[in-house]
Amino acid sequence: MRFFRGSVVKAADEEEVGTVDRVIIDPHTKEISHLVVGEGMLFPTGRVIPIEMVESTNEDEVGLNKPSEELDSLPVFEEAYFVELSEAEQPFEDVDALYWYPPVGGWWNTGNILGYAMPKYILKAERNVPEGMIALEEGADVVTQDGEHVGHISRVKTEDEKVTHIVVSEGLLFTEEKAIPSKWIQEVRENEVLLSVESDTLENLPEEESN
Repeated sequence: MRFFRGSVVKAADEEEVGTVDRVIIDPHTKEISHLVVGEGMLFPTGRVIPIEMVESTNEDEVGLNKPSEELDSLPVFEEAYFVELSEAEQPFEDVDALYWYPPVGGWWNTGNILGYAMPKYILKAERNVPEGMIALEEGADVVTQDGEHVGHISRVKTEDEKVTHIVVSEGLLFTEEKAIPSKWIQEVRENEVLLSVESDTLENLPEEESN
């Protein structure tokens, strides 16, 4: 299987549910557990889809083995919520009655004290990613052991749900696509993959075919 960022994701009933945004990967075993799919008619925000629901893939499309009506209960990728500020986080506690007026973002002056109205709550976000897993961005930077930025991930190749290669392009070292074996991956971060080999090792890799 190959997962391309932006590929259309369709349910078993052919309804378009969104596009591939990320793959969720175990940084140690290189196994993909989920896809993050969003920005479609059914999924306007990111949803987390188990890899077991993927029936087929190609450059343009990912097919699922479940109909669209069974996908509504899938967890969202990122949940936003408001948290009330603690007393320590609320300045000017001596003028608490005045502090929240005028509207948030406005300056006020009591004659003796000049302050800036701040929100009483802060917005936080929590991601529904299994513990120990990384939501890898396709388009993430790929960096060699000697610090060379070789390109960006354009797609991920898998076999039996395990990453075999990352396909890299558009970097200072790579002007064409090349497939880097997953065994050369040293560390996986959300927006960066660090390799265990130096840039010289990659120069002789063959050009990757586009299909």
